[in-house]
Amino acid sequence: MESDSPPYPTPFRVDRWHVEPELNAATSEEGTKRLGPTVMALWVVLAQRAGGLVTKDELIREAWKGKCVTDDAVTVAIYELRKLLGDNAREPRYIETIPGRGYRWLVEVQWESGDDGVGGDSAAPPSPERLPRPAAERSPDVGPLRGEANGEAPQKAATGEPSRWLGLWPRV
Repeated sequence: MESDSPPYPTPFRVDRWHVEPELNAATSEEGTKRLGPTVMALWVVLAQRAGGLVTKDELIREAWKGKCVTDDAVTVAIYELRKLLGDNAREPRYIETIPGRGYRWLVEVQWESGDDGVGGDSAAPPSPERLPRPAAERSPDVGPLRGEANGEAPQKAATGEPSRWLGLWPRV
């Protein structure tokens, strides 16, 4: 990765949406919507490869930076993006599911100019290295459990109550 390249892809337009990856924001006439960094990274990967097949493995490698996640994580992120876009998996307008293979972005993407002076609607999308990083990579005090990174003991569930942090029932 070049040291002088910006850490995020340039903004782009898709249909009625103006997408700003650096801010994890998408704006339409209905207002601005915020996305999680992973959902935004997934959107950028799909936009970079508009019209082409992107496998789940490629999405995990590029949007999750190869972290150990299941196919379900991809499915949930695709669901969240479709929900924002008002898309339907059965009659896709934006994201087509290719059963057993991956996904395909169906709408034209218009990349805005960057600091390098390249004109708008650039044909060359930004590189995957410039994707937004997940929150866990950006914030040094994020631990696996609330408070754990600050030296505090993780909160424990009362006997008989489900743990809010781990999603497990305590042993009795």
